[in-house]
Amino acid sequence: MIKNKIHTLYPSFTKSEQKVANAILQHGKQTIYFSVTELAEAADVGEATILRFCRKLGYKGYQEFKLALAREPSDEAGHGGEEKSDVIQRLLHGYAESLEDSSRFLNREVLTAAVNALFRARSVHIFGTGLSGVTAVDMKYRFWMARKHADAATDYHAQRMTAGALTEGDVVIAISITGNETEMAQALQEAKRNGAIILAITHYADSVVTQAADYVLFTTGAETFAGAKLSQLFIADCLCEGIALQEKESSDNG
Repeated sequence: MIKNKIHTLYPSFTKSEQKVANAILQHGKQTIYFSVTELAEAADVGEATILRFCRKLGYKGYQEFKLALAREPSDEAGHGGEEKSDVIQRLLHGYAESLEDSSRFLNREVLTAAVNALFRARSVHIFGTGLSGVTAVDMKYRFWMARKHADAATDYHAQRMTAGALTEGDVVIAISITGNETEMAQALQEAKRNGAIILAITHYADSVVTQAADYVLFTTGAETFAGAKLSQLFIADCLCEGIALQEKESSDNG
């Protein structure tokens, strides 16, 4: 979804482009009714900035951007208009939206390449700290259930020690919401120098962790604890299911 693209690329935007992003996020789908001049005025930038912003998102121009925005489902679509003051329905709506966003935003080609690398891996090591450390441990057990052994390193010292022992044929999965964990990035760079493949699972495209990665899968929902956690676990399950399917195909053909 466009809003996820904007959140992911936000740190890489110039200050003027961030003003455009803020205006679009504020007005949502109402943006499709704005002319380029009106959006420029709303964001307090020049029209040329609007065009640069649209191209950074992958569109040829403002009209193509608006057509893409118009085709996207409404945030309220498919939820039956539940009363948001009801805490259960509000949470359910948020969880469902986070999973739907994660599904739409997931790059299938990168996912397939990552699954292939993990299936062939000599060993798998998962790096994460804080909330992402909890996901790393959870992912470790999910990999075991898919009959793929994995280890989890949930502090920077363990990550550096692990990175130093890796060789070609190993894969590191780095989980970080912001991607701006310098010490983790240093461990990833060492692992890469030793021949390991790096898969990053993160929210932002422009970060020290993504710069060290061979493959990047982007999460959504970084605005909330639950949204970030659900998106990370969704990607973890996609990877594990992919490995399990590879294992089955290998057994059937072998």
